Amino acid sequence: MSSKDTYHGLAPAMVNTPRGAFPIVPSDHTDLPFVTTALWVGMPGNLTVLFAGAAAPVTFLNVPVGRFPGRFVRVLSATTATDLVGTY
Repeated sequence: MSSKDTYHGLAPAMVNTPRGAFPIVPSDHTDLPFVTTALWVGMPGNLTVLFAGAAAPVTFLNVPVGRFPGRFVRVLSATTATDLVGTY
């Protein structure tokens, strides 16, 4: 399943205004339901994510609590940050 991109073709400024949110359960095999505008990190830790259009994931170390902007299609199970919410 591929992530729905509700911002495809829109100006970059529009990406900063989310239309909705959903809880995230990290998975190595399942895409998020929407391409995100950002993640909300409830408890700090590492984030291993796949950007929209990317071939390989990247790990961000020691991500603090708060908004973490990015157009992500997957949050992988190597992620140690918890209480994650995606905005789209």
